[in-house]
Amino acid sequence: MRKIDSIEIGDTDVFYMIDLRAESFLWNMVRRIVWMINEGSSGRMPSDMVGPKPERKPTRVGLAPPEYLVLMGIDCGIDFPVDRRAAIGIGREMQRRLREHASMVAFSRELSELLER
Repeated sequence: MRKIDSIEIGDTDVFYMIDLRAESFLWNMVRRIVWMINEGSSGRMPSDMVGPKPERKPTRVGLAPPEYLVLMGIDCGIDFPVDRRAAIGIGREMQRRLREHASMVAFSRELSELLER
C-alpha cells in the first residue's frame, strides 16, 4: 500500500503533463494511474469506475505505454548528477521523433488537401 502525496495535471494544448509525488511507488503504479486517467478522461471508462471504492469489485487496469513517462527527480537527501551521455542520447531521440512526427503531419495535411479537391 502506498500513499500519493499529490497529483497535478497540466494541459499543454498538445498533451497532458501529470506530476505524481509520493514517498515511493509500487511496480507499474504510475503507469496504471496514468492509464486510468487516460481511460476516464477519454470516455472509454465511466468516470465512476476510476478510483477505489470498497463496495465495487476491483477494475482490471491496463498499463500506459512507458515511452512518454519520464522520471524527473528523486528526493532522498542525495544529489544525483545528470548522466550527460544519457541526456545527449535522449535529446537525439527526441529530435528524431520530432522530425518523424513533423513528416507525418505534413504528409497528412497534403493528403487531406488532395482528398478535399
